[in-house]
Amino acid sequence: TPYSSQHYHAINLAQTVNVTNTQGINISVSGFYCLESPDKGFCYCVQMWVDDDYEGSATLTHRNWIFGSEVVRGEGVIGYFPTLVSGGFRSNQYPEKLEAGKFAYWSCSGAREDGDTMTGWMEFRRGDDKSIVKANVGEIVITRNNKLWC
Repeated sequence: TPYSSQHYHAINLAQTVNVTNTQGINISVSGFYCLESPDKGFCYCVQMWVDDDYEGSATLTHRNWIFGSEVVRGEGVIGYFPTLVSGGFRSNQYPEKLEAGKFAYWSCSGAREDGDTMTGWMEFRRGDDKSIVKANVGEIVITRNNKLWC
């Protein structure tokens, strides 16, 4: 699952963490160099949640990552389109089940140059009025000094 303890472990150990809040939608991103599989290169962990007093829901529709000068766009994340609500989230895989806490996942960007950056934004559709919110993702620096077995 995208929200296993392994993800939280990696997020908590990573030294490079940036948290942003856009209209009540929070995104935390952290990164590390994967020692176990150097071909994976730089790995990153993302957590997303809404403020405790957030009214309604926000469903992830698209991601837009900027790795150095490369832009990566796509729908959802690793096949998931989580719906964030105050106190938890629902997965498109199990929409009837409300999970407590933050939605989290990790992925890899492949080999990157030491010192490159990662930033971007995620698009969410609000449940109440169907408006789109472009939630910013804070910038982190890709460095081989921040290593982790993954």
